[in-house]
Amino acid sequence: MEMWQRFTGRARRAILIAHDEAQQMHMNLIGTEHLLLGLIRLGEGTATEILRLLGADLDALRADLRRSIDMGTEEEPSAEISFTTEAQRVLRLAFEQARELGDHHIGTEHILLGLAREGRGAAYRTLRRHGVDAGRVRQAIIQLARGHGELETVSEHSDTPTLDEFGRDL
Repeated sequence: MEMWQRFTGRARRAILIAHDEAQQMHMNLIGTEHLLLGLIRLGEGTATEILRLLGADLDALRADLRRSIDMGTEEEPSAEISFTTEAQRVLRLAFEQARELGDHHIGTEHILLGLAREGRGAAYRTLRRHGVDAGRVRQAIIQLARGHGELETVSEHSDTPTLDEFGRDL
């Protein structure tokens, strides 16, 4: 199974939202900041639940993150989804973290953990300013898994496009 096929429907939607965020900012590449904005704007799922459990104010987090982002040029952004090197690392980290935690699929919580583990970039710095770090995110994932069983499930017939349709592998 390819890595893209392992993402849950919510995780895929968060990445589509991240693409939309990048386009609105006239940027042709999705960065870590867009991935975090995608998770926040999605407004549901385990990542959102973890951020709230850790005491992060989502509106303040979003505003702080937006202040740290430079707008792109006025050129028309590309419809193709491409990622910065840092965002690619975050998604690989999400895959690795899901595997380490024994999860077959990559959910929003794994993307959040990847962002917190990246160690650089606007999303990482913003999460740290709001008291969110990799250790706390990982602990919350483990606690939620114990309390709720599987964190997110993948539907065989999701209405969300697969990442293969994005035209770019990581």
